[in-house]
Amino acid sequence: MLIKRRRLKPPVCKPSVRVAFNYQGKTFRPVVNAANGEVTDATSFHDEQSGDIVTAAYAGGSIVYGHLIALVEADGRLRLHETWQWISGDQSQGTSTIEEVEK
Repeated sequence: MLIKRRRLKPPVCKPSVRVAFNYQGKTFRPVVNAANGEVTDATSFHDEQSGDIVTAAYAGGSIVYGHLIALVEADGRLRLHETWQWISGDQSQGTSTIEEVEK
Protein backbone atom coordinates (compact mmCIF):
# COMPACT_ATOMS: atom_id res chain seq x y z
CA MET A 1 0.00 0.00 0.00
CA LEU A 2 1.41 3.40 -0.99
CA ILE A 3 1.38 5.99 1.78
CA LYS A 4 1.19 9.61 0.73
CA ARG A 5 2.32 12.35 3.06
CA ARG A 6 1.13 15.91 3.13
CA ARG A 7 2.92 19.09 4.03
CA LEU A 8 0.73 21.79 5.53
CA LYS A 9 1.24 25.48 5.01
CA PRO A 10 2.08 27.20 8.31
CA PRO A 11 -0.99 28.76 9.96
CA VAL A 12 -1.19 32.51 10.42
CA CYS A 13 -0.56 33.29 14.07
CA LYS A 14 -2.15 36.21 15.89
CA PRO A 15 -0.24 36.35 19.19
CA SER A 16 -2.79 38.72 20.72
CA VAL A 17 -5.63 36.16 20.33
CA ARG A 18 -6.31 34.38 23.61
CA VAL A 19 -7.18 30.68 23.34
CA ALA A 20 -10.75 30.20 24.55
CA PHE A 21 -11.44 26.71 23.19
CA ASN A 22 -10.19 23.33 24.27
CA TYR A 23 -9.64 20.77 21.49
CA GLN A 24 -7.98 18.27 23.87
CA GLY A 25 -9.31 14.76 23.22
CA LYS A 26 -11.86 15.85 20.57
CA THR A 27 -12.51 13.83 17.42
CA PHE A 28 -13.13 15.40 13.99
CA ARG A 29 -14.26 14.06 10.61
CA PRO A 30 -13.93 15.69 7.17
CA VAL A 31 -17.01 17.38 5.71
CA VAL A 32 -15.43 19.06 2.65
CA ASN A 33 -12.34 18.00 0.71
CA ALA A 34 -10.59 18.89 -2.54
CA ALA A 35 -10.96 16.57 -5.54
CA ASN A 36 -7.32 15.47 -5.18
CA GLY A 37 -7.63 14.87 -1.42
CA GLU A 38 -7.86 11.35 0.02
CA VAL A 39 -9.59 11.82 3.37
CA THR A 40 -13.21 10.65 3.51
CA ASP A 41 -15.93 10.43 6.15
CA ALA A 42 -14.15 7.21 7.23
CA THR A 43 -11.11 9.28 8.32
CA SER A 44 -11.01 10.38 11.98
CA PHE A 45 -8.77 13.11 13.41
CA HIS A 46 -7.94 12.76 17.13
CA ASP A 47 -6.77 16.04 18.67
CA GLU A 48 -4.44 16.97 21.51
CA GLN A 49 -3.86 20.57 22.63
CA SER A 50 -1.13 22.44 24.48
CA GLY A 51 -1.89 26.15 24.78
CA ASP A 52 -2.78 27.43 21.31
CA ILE A 53 -1.08 24.52 19.50
CA VAL A 54 -3.24 21.59 18.36
CA THR A 55 -1.82 18.34 17.00
CA ALA A 56 -3.92 15.61 15.43
CA ALA A 57 -3.22 12.04 14.44
CA TYR A 58 -5.55 10.74 11.75
CA ALA A 59 -6.35 7.49 9.96
CA GLY A 60 -9.21 5.71 8.20
CA GLY A 61 -10.38 4.98 4.69
CA SER A 62 -7.31 4.92 2.42
CA ILE A 63 -5.23 6.84 4.99
CA VAL A 64 -3.00 4.56 7.07
CA TYR A 65 -1.64 7.38 9.27
CA GLY A 66 -1.26 11.14 9.12
CA HIS A 67 -0.36 13.92 11.51
CA LEU A 68 -1.02 17.66 11.47
CA ILE A 69 -0.22 20.70 13.58
CA ALA A 70 -2.42 23.81 13.81
CA LEU A 71 -2.89 26.98 15.85
CA VAL A 72 -6.22 27.73 17.54
CA GLU A 73 -8.21 30.75 16.38
CA ALA A 74 -10.71 31.90 19.00
CA ASP A 75 -13.73 32.44 16.73
CA GLY A 76 -16.21 30.15 18.46
CA ARG A 77 -16.41 27.36 15.87
CA LEU A 78 -15.14 23.83 16.35
CA ARG A 79 -14.21 23.48 12.70
CA LEU A 80 -10.73 23.26 11.19
CA HIS A 81 -9.88 24.59 7.72
CA GLU A 82 -6.78 23.01 6.25
CA THR A 83 -4.58 23.95 3.29
CA TRP A 84 -2.20 21.19 2.25
CA GLN A 85 0.21 19.98 -0.41
CA TRP A 86 1.36 16.46 -1.29
CA ILE A 87 5.11 16.03 -0.75
CA SER A 88 5.24 13.05 -3.12
CA GLY A 89 3.74 12.29 -6.53
CA ASP A 90 2.36 15.31 -8.37
CA GLN A 91 2.84 17.67 -5.38
CA SER A 92 -0.64 19.08 -5.97
CA GLN A 93 -2.37 21.25 -3.38
CA GLY A 94 -5.85 21.34 -1.92
CA THR A 95 -8.06 22.35 0.97
CA SER A 96 -10.13 20.35 3.46
CA THR A 97 -12.61 21.25 6.20
CA ILE A 98 -12.76 19.06 9.31
CA GLU A 99 -15.39 19.41 12.04
CA GLU A 100 -15.97 17.89 15.47
CA VAL A 101 -17.84 14.58 15.73
CA GLU A 102 -20.62 14.56 18.35
CA LYS A 103 -20.17 11.73 20.86
